[in-house]
Amino acid sequence: MGVRCDDLGTFHGFGEQYNATNQRGEAFQLLVNEQSNGRDGGIGVSVGNEHSTYFPMPYYIDARGFGALFETADRVGRPTQPPPWAYNLWMAGQGGWAKVLGEVSDLEAASIPVSAFWVQDWGGIRMNPDGGFGVQYIWEPNDALYPNFSARVSDFHEAGYKFLTYVNPFIVDPSTVREEDDPARFAARFDPMDQMGLLLGDQMGDTYIDFVAPNIPQGNGHPDFSNPATVGFISDPLEGIVNSYDVDGWMADFGEWVPVDAVPGDGSDPIERRNTFPIDWQRASRDAMQAARPDGDWVMFARSGFTGVQSVAQIHWLGDQETNWSELDGLPTVVPAMLNLGLAGQPFVTHDIAGFARGAGPSSKELFQRWTELGAFTPVMRTHDGADKVNNWR
Repeated sequence: MGVRCDDLGTFHGFGEQYNATNQRGEAFQLLVNEQSNGRDGGIGVSVGNEHSTYFPMPYYIDARGFGALFETADRVGRPTQPPPWAYNLWMAGQGGWAKVLGEVSDLEAASIPVSAFWVQDWGGIRMNPDGGFGVQYIWEPNDALYPNFSARVSDFHEAGYKFLTYVNPFIVDPSTVREEDDPARFAARFDPMDQMGLLLGDQMGDTYIDFVAPNIPQGNGHPDFSNPATVGFISDPLEGIVNSYDVDGWMADFGEWVPVDAVPGDGSDPIERRNTFPIDWQRASRDAMQAARPDGDWVMFARSGFTGVQSVAQIHWLGDQETNWSELDGLPTVVPAMLNLGLAGQPFVTHDIAGFARGAGPSSKELFQRWTELGAFTPVMRTHDGADKVNNWR
């Protein structure tokens, strides 16, 4: 359908757009995708353009007081209100208990009030192809880095802190995992999902194993949410994380890498499934947290989205900005992205202080300070060590 545009027409929104709020004169697709490190033409694992976004939405507002929400398979809904502690400072920590607890001591000595620590490498460390630090795609603690995990989390609670971890929806094929990373740990999820037909298929009728980044050299399967049983199968072990370790929430990462040439089990359109995947992925997290913590004392912060994700979401963060001042992919993109998420019905937003991606080199002291100032005026103020955690200013 067409929408008439006159000389005064404006087009604010379209989901999490990073370049501006008013998209008049622009033409772009609305497909859930990596925000794309390297969107400025530089080197990156995923290279896109200025409209590549984790959270597109066929919705805009005209400044004269009306807007249009285009019909899709989903309605919008309202995100869950975070608990009061979520509006205080969250600090990133990683590298094992000694480093995390050392950070706690330093912050306490400096009298910096912190409500939560989030530890993304609780499942182990994986080196990225570019030399940066990534995490293992596993939903259990790494005993070498974080022994006696439950007891330590209890210590954080006794000290007055909340404790958050990390999950993502990749189902790692154990046959592609290095022996030193213990393939059996990954088989616990992959094997039953593969046998039960809960993973997306390929054109040949086999399970689709994706060897594309971000998890080089491992191969990933993808949950097939066209099967009604898949959400529950994903949600149950997520609930188990809370029940087993008493964590207070997690980063629900990714949700944008569903292959568009996959074959959903119900024969539905794989491109539509790519756009709705974030809804089902976050529904699994929300179902798990509500079952384990019906009092609402939990958080989840997710990255991807589309129309309808609001009804199952809580907090969204803006993804992987470069650790620089670039107007295409750095600090300046955070403000329009937050404004556009607000227009999309997502008021609970956060971002990585001071950026994540390492293509531009490590973050500087000034960048960290300026980004911290912006973080102080953001609904959820949260740091991230970034991919180049050794060299970034912290």
